[in-house]
Amino acid sequence: NDNRSMKVASSSATYSEGFSQFLKFCIVGFSNFIISFLVFYACYTWLRPMSLIMEALGKWTTTLPALFPNIKEWSAEGAFANTVGYGFGMLNSFFWNKTWTFKARSRTWAQARIFLILNMACLGFSTLCIYVFVDLLKGPYKTIWFVTTVFVTIANFLGNKYWTFRHMV
Repeated sequence: NDNRSMKVASSSATYSEGFSQFLKFCIVGFSNFIISFLVFYACYTWLRPMSLIMEALGKWTTTLPALFPNIKEWSAEGAFANTVGYGFGMLNSFFWNKTWTFKARSRTWAQARIFLILNMACLGFSTLCIYVFVDLLKGPYKTIWFVTTVFVTIANFLGNKYWTFRHMV
């Protein structure tokens, strides 16, 4: 009977810890969301750095529209803005999730490497979605960014909990 009580208590503590981590992850995620979106929005609507890069590259940029002849106005502004915004959010995320959410105090470089791999996969997915649905298909950039972010957040939490910041020996 004591053994069963210990299992229930242990299971309850694990659930409580997992729920607490998820809440903290969501708080950190909300700050990432704000940072990422503000940088994305600034790059996409005001700064337009991809336009400057394309202009600087000159004739080299004629190859890209040739690959997509049905697109009247070729742009990767959304994809580029997403990459920059995601990078800022990623720096914030690593610091706060390592120190506060998962309290992972050791193996910083190993965790940073795994974190980078996980986030590059998430960034690749989100940037592909933005590129296809915003840049190519001219969909509503805010809606598409928000929907994509929901999927990336779930994948990121699970990856960080069970891979990046798991208790390493």
